[in-house]
Amino acid sequence: MQGGAAISRTLLPSLLFAALAAMVVSSLPAQPAADSTTRPEPAVPATVRADAALPAPATQSAFPGDWHVVKRFDFDEARLGNEGDVPMYWFRFKGQDYPDFPRFATGTWDRTFGFNSKQSFRLSLDGGNVGFYYQTNTVAIMPGQDVRVEAKVRTSLLQHARAVIEVSFNDARGEIVPGSRRTSPLLGGPGQNDRWLAVAVNVPGKFPSARYVNLSIFLLQPSRWRTLDPVLRDQPNLVDYIDVRGHAWFDDITIYRLPRVSMTSGHPGQLIPATSRPAIDVNVEGFANQPLEAVLSVRDAAGRLIGHEVFESPGSDRPTRSFKWTTTPLPAAIYHAELSLFAGGSRLVGLPPLLTRQLTFAQLAPTPSRAGRGRGFGIALAGPPAGLDEAAVRTLAAEQADAIGALPVTLVKLPLWRADLRLDSLDRGDPWTDEIVRRIIRQRLALVGVFGQIPGPLLAAAQSAADPAGARLGLRRSLLDVLSGNTAAWRPYVTSQLARYAEQIRYWQIGQEEDIAFALDPRFAATLESVRKEFRTLLTSPTFVVTWPATYSYRKPAGNDEPADGSPAADMGKEKFPAQVVNLFLSNR
Repeated sequence: MQGGAAISRTLLPSLLFAALAAMVVSSLPAQPAADSTTRPEPAVPATVRADAALPAPATQSAFPGDWHVVKRFDFDEARLGNEGDVPMYWFRFKGQDYPDFPRFATGTWDRTFGFNSKQSFRLSLDGGNVGFYYQTNTVAIMPGQDVRVEAKVRTSLLQHARAVIEVSFNDARGEIVPGSRRTSPLLGGPGQNDRWLAVAVNVPGKFPSARYVNLSIFLLQPSRWRTLDPVLRDQPNLVDYIDVRGHAWFDDITIYRLPRVSMTSGHPGQLIPATSRPAIDVNVEGFANQPLEAVLSVRDAAGRLIGHEVFESPGSDRPTRSFKWTTTPLPAAIYHAELSLFAGGSRLVGLPPLLTRQLTFAQLAPTPSRAGRGRGFGIALAGPPAGLDEAAVRTLAAEQADAIGALPVTLVKLPLWRADLRLDSLDRGDPWTDEIVRRIIRQRLALVGVFGQIPGPLLAAAQSAADPAGARLGLRRSLLDVLSGNTAAWRPYVTSQLARYAEQIRYWQIGQEEDIAFALDPRFAATLESVRKEFRTLLTSPTFVVTWPATYSYRKPAGNDEPADGSPAADMGKEKFPAQVVNLFLSNR
C-alpha cells in the first residue's frame, strides 16, 4: 500500500461525508522515547466490557510457517545469558510522568510458569498500575506494511484491574505516528482469570511515515483502562475500585509482518463517471513465493451483494501480484468493496484472513454542465489522514479537488480547525488547506471555512485552565466551552486563518455538522456575537454559517441594538436569525 494508492482510498469518505472525528482521550501513557509527540485522535478499537466474556480468537495462527515473523518473545532467555530479573531490553514506565505507576508494582521474568514452557513475563500489582515497553526503534518494518501482534495472556486475582497490550508505530525520528496506536481487548477479571487467553492486535499499514513497531504491556486499574471501554468511558461519577493484588503473565508474543495491499478504482476520489465501467485493482507486495487467495465482495449501500470473486495465485517470485475485478456500469449510488487476503489453503480449513481491506466508491450519475450545477448543494471535506508528509498531503489535496470537479456542487466546506493543528503550523500555512483553497478557487466554487475541531494545544490549555482535576481525568471541553471562555486564548488560532484566507473564503462556519448542541445551549447567542466581533477586526462584513435544527428559531440576546437580518425555514414562523448569519441547511435556495 504505497503512495497514491493509499491516499486515493481515503478520498471518498472524506468527500461524501462530513468529517466528524471525535477526540478520544486515552489513558495509556506515552512511550518515553516520544515524550514530545502528541497523540491526537488515537484509533481505539472496540473493546469488551470488563465483566464480559472475551471472544475466543483462533488458537491457530493465520500464518503458515515462520517466514513472516519480525520478532518473537518466548522469554526463554537463560540460553541468551540473561541473569537479570526482567526480560532483556524491556523497560518499566516510571518517573514523574507516571505518578500512578509506583515502583513497587513490578514486572518479573518468571522462570517457573509459562504457556508452552516454564518461562514468561509476569506483571504484579501492589496498588497502582504497572507497564513495560520493549526498547524503541529496534523492530523495523517497511512503510505501508500491516503488523499483527499475537500473544498468550493469563491473569490471576483480578477483580477490577485488567491486562492490556498496546502496539503503535514510530517514524524515522523515533516519534510515535499519530493515530497508529491500537490496543487489545481488556483481559482478565472474573470469568477470565486463571486460564490462558489468545489475543491479537492489528495495526494497519496506512501510515507512510511508519518505520518501527512499538510494543507495550500493561496491568491497569479502572481509572486507567476505563477510556478503552466503549460502554464505561463516557459514564460520569463512577467509583474507581482498586485491586491491591493481581498478576498477569505474557508469553509467546509474536510480531508478524503482513503484505502491503492497495485497492483503487483508478479514478480520483473513487468517483467513477457514469460512462465508465467500475473496476477495482488490487496489488499485493511482500508475499513472494507464497500461495495466496484473495476474496473480493462488493455490496451496495443496503448491503446487497453486487459482486463476489475469489482470486487464486500460486507462489510467485514476482515482488507484486495484481488482481482486477470489473463489471458493467452500475446504478448511480455508493458501493463498498471488501477484500480478504488468505495464505494459500488457509481459507478452506477455516483460518482467519491475514488482513482485510475496504474501499468505498461511487458510480456517478451523468454530470450536468457547470451552468446546471445544483445551487446551494455542497460537500464537506475532511482533513488529511495522519502520518503523511507534505508532498503526500499536497497530492491528496489535488486528488480531492479533481474529484470535486466531477460533482454538481457549488459550495465546498473545509476544516480550518483540526485536532492535529498547532499555532506555529497555522502561522506558516497548512499545506493541505493552502492547496485545497488554491485549487477550489480555480474552479470558481464558494468556500466555507469551518472552525469545528479544537486544535490540540488549545484544547489542552482550555481543559487545564478550566478544570485541572478534570484535565487529569481526561474530561473533554467542547467547542462552545472554548469559544465562550478566554478570548485571548483562541484569538490567535482565528486571526491566523483570517489573515491568510480572508480573500478566498466567502463563509465562516462555527461548529461541525452535528453540533446541534449549539442551538440548545444558552451560551450560544452571546458566544456567536463575541466571535463575530473578533472577525470584524479583520473582515468588514463576515458571513457566518451555523448548523441549526429546523424545529428551533433564534432570538438575539437582549441589549443587542443591531437589526436582525435573514430568514429561517418557512415552518419557523416570523422569528429572525441574527445579523450576517446564513444557514445553508435551512435555505430555500
